[in-house]
Amino acid sequence: MTWTTPSLRPTSQADAAAGAASALSGNEVFCTKLFAVAGNDRCCDCNSTALLTWASSNLGIVLCNECVGAHRSLGVHVSKPLSLKVDAWDDDQQAYVVHALPGPRTYVCIR
Repeated sequence: MTWTTPSLRPTSQADAAAGAASALSGNEVFCTKLFAVAGNDRCCDCNSTALLTWASSNLGIVLCNECVGAHRSLGVHVSKPLSLKVDAWDDDQQAYVVHALPGPRTYVCIR
């Protein structure tokens, strides 16, 4: 079988590493802004301050490793959790999470 479309994969491991490093360096700036917003110093669901490595890109909330599973199981039509360390966040997602809902937030727990 012959593929007729060009590969979307990086051409080398160095290219892949450079792309990942670029995404992570962008995430560091984003995370600094995200955690500077009042209320984002803890998980929205359980109020934990440990392992805050996730956020819902459409709800604008920070999540811990324990609560992200519940959000994933809800489906992307309800919550779209993305990793703050691994996933690449586009500019619109970053702006929404940091600026859309400023100040302390209160949500009803959905568990």
